[in-house]
Amino acid sequence: MKSGLAYTALAKYSGIFISLLISSVLARLLPPKAFGVIAVATVFIVFFSIFSDMGLSSAIIQKRNLTEKDYNNLFSFTAYSGIILGILFFLCSSLIAKFYGDPQLNNICRLLSLNILFATWNIVPNGLLLRDKEFKFIGIRTLGVQIILGVISIVAAYMGAGVYALLINPVLGSFLIFILNYYKQPVGFIIKPKVESIKKVASYSIYTFGFSLINYFTRNLDKLFVGKVFGLIPLGYYEKSYRLMMLPVQNLSQVITPVLHPVLADFQDNLNDQIAKYLKLVRLLAIIGMPVSAFLFFSADQLVLIIFGKQWVPSIPVFKILSLSVGLQIVASTSGAIYQAMNRTKVMFYLGMANTAINVMGLLFGVYILKSIEGVAWMWVITFYLGLWNNIVLAKCARLSIMDTFRPYIPSIFPTLICATILYGISLMRIESLIISLLLNTSVLLVIEGISAQYFKIVDLKSTILKIKNKF
Repeated sequence: MKSGLAYTALAKYSGIFISLLISSVLARLLPPKAFGVIAVATVFIVFFSIFSDMGLSSAIIQKRNLTEKDYNNLFSFTAYSGIILGILFFLCSSLIAKFYGDPQLNNICRLLSLNILFATWNIVPNGLLLRDKEFKFIGIRTLGVQIILGVISIVAAYMGAGVYALLINPVLGSFLIFILNYYKQPVGFIIKPKVESIKKVASYSIYTFGFSLINYFTRNLDKLFVGKVFGLIPLGYYEKSYRLMMLPVQNLSQVITPVLHPVLADFQDNLNDQIAKYLKLVRLLAIIGMPVSAFLFFSADQLVLIIFGKQWVPSIPVFKILSLSVGLQIVASTSGAIYQAMNRTKVMFYLGMANTAINVMGLLFGVYILKSIEGVAWMWVITFYLGLWNNIVLAKCARLSIMDTFRPYIPSIFPTLICATILYGISLMRIESLIISLLLNTSVLLVIEGISAQYFKIVDLKSTILKIKNKF
């Protein structure tokens, strides 16, 4: 697991700087409405992608009785379904454009149908790479594609491509990743795939698919409603805030999540080992993630203005609100892996249904009662914290007491309070330089995280420093 985390972390954390740089340049070259338009199209892309996956990627990792013939059958099935879903999305593009009253969504969605095609074809090769723990290849592949397409997107935006510059990454990225994955992990194509292979994974994948579908609404309904009710420009501000908020979530949790399920799957015959490893991970992520929430809240002005520029000032209040959920999101993003590894995808599905019901009620309240994108953000955060009740279900599945599932969060409370208190004091100083203020806030976060890592024995900093000192 450590080597997998190392390679995945290398790609993700190297990608943080690259992603911020690309986003910063594009945010200055393109208007907020362009990001709002792409946000709408992306919501529908994700919806179709869920139907293309159908839980197959997780099933490939989990099920150890699949043969090479099964993989060929599954790949052939996704090849056909990719074509069908791509054509269906292409035909739906005019309806999406009409619903939002923006004609350019028609051509944008038609181009994005290629993303659905290649992303679907990529399901089996990518699942096999994860099954075989090819994390080094995945990390290098991801970073390479990100750099190349980021540069092309910036050049296109500078040359006047407008909103179409934002399509380069999703369209060409899905194509390049499929080509690279298929080269590394080729799979045979069968003209008439056998249904037996689908049946082997159906009982497992159907609930994973259901959970993904439910989780889709939890993650995307806010954008659908904001775009429809408030318009594409407010959606652009909301989406930019959401993406910036998700950056630490994705670049921390997604270092672990792709590795977690394949590793925990190796212990599927030993529930105690599975749970012990998972709860240890929850403790680690809480200690790291909760202070990050405080940092983002008190650094919102600096981050938005430095990275995106003055035209994105309306994003700041939304970003501050959404940042309050970052620590919990980092922890919660790994919850699906433990249910998959325990072969409890049915439980995962029902949990997703309950959480989505809560989320939809909160979202409707934010849109139609509070009537602002800030209100939507507040309700999104509140409903996310209400999701902590899921720990009760985890305790039952893992045969633990409820307190056992909440105990890993306790060590993060004190570092978070200390971090928030110091950052609040700094905010009262009214430092004029955004860069100096951000550097000071960052230094506080790093010191708090370093002390926490040493105190809670996450990393032995003393030994690490001594090793470095001895080298010199």
